[in-house]
Amino acid sequence: MLEREGDVVLNPGGILYATPTRMVAIEKSARVFSSLPTRALAKALGREVSVKGASRTIASIDGLTESVAKVSGVMVPAEAWAGLDRSPPADAVFLEKLDQRLEWQALGAGSLEKDGALEWRAWQVMPEGARWRRSNEGQLWWARTRFGGHHRAWTAGASPATSPFVTLSPDDADRARFALSRNVKAAAILRVERSGTRVTLEFPSWLPRPEYRWLSLHAAPISGSKGMHWEISTENENQITKLLSERLGFTVEAK
Repeated sequence: MLEREGDVVLNPGGILYATPTRMVAIEKSARVFSSLPTRALAKALGREVSVKGASRTIASIDGLTESVAKVSGVMVPAEAWAGLDRSPPADAVFLEKLDQRLEWQALGAGSLEKDGALEWRAWQVMPEGARWRRSNEGQLWWARTRFGGHHRAWTAGASPATSPFVTLSPDDADRARFALSRNVKAAAILRVERSGTRVTLEFPSWLPRPEYRWLSLHAAPISGSKGMHWEISTENENQITKLLSERLGFTVEAK
């Protein structure tokens, strides 16, 4: 959770590194991302830092730029902190780039199976929805490793066990999943339920990291619920649903 929040950096081998202090302004308040302890940070900034779960917030951004500079920190735009400015939409252009990688950087069929055969599943998009399935055909693939990790791969249409492939990062695999599902309405539905001044968003599956981080700035996860449920205010509904629909191809439906 701290790594997803941006308070620490997780490197291979489970090694954690400290991160610089960054403040992300959200309207009149600011989210805090820093390895500094809350008490020390509040003292250095000269203002209260409220804590809710793993997230930390400062109520006012007045004079915050000067205050955060005292701890060698910076103010960062929301899009830059989330990574939206460095990640493409999940669309046909993104899939074309995966095909280019496959043409230029392909690994040999079966080269991930040195420790034994893997049970590959393909992301199958059908009129009624999309899910991982055992199959002999597909382009986006996922398999659990012998030691509990995961492999993700992109091919021209057959399993990485029998076809050249490129490995994908978790974020690229998530983005490819949404790109493949974009033109099938039932495969990527964002359900919206309104009640008074609050709105609940229900997502069909895990979001790519940049969109997840951006959403976390504007919404609160609903604990104890099944699946991906977030709560937002009605005044932010259009902004949030519009951005996620444009980038990930969601069809918005009212519950």
